[in-house]
Amino acid sequence: MGSRSTENSECMFALWVAFFEIYNESVYDLLQATLCSKSKKRTALRVCEDRAGNTYVRGETHLECIIE
Repeated sequence: MGSRSTENSECMFALWVAFFEIYNESVYDLLQATLCSKSKKRTALRVCEDRAGNTYVRGETHLECIIE
């Protein structure tokens, strides 16, 4: 087994998080601020696929987490 020295190297990471609920075949964004409307109905989001075949949720809210 070899060991690596990290004394002179610096690493930087970026972490983004999103939270979803899947209920009755619909996807809901749990980070989206709840709107104060009479119906109080949440907006369902669409699950899509990009040209490379990667799945994503259109219109998601994501937060950057700071790692120190």
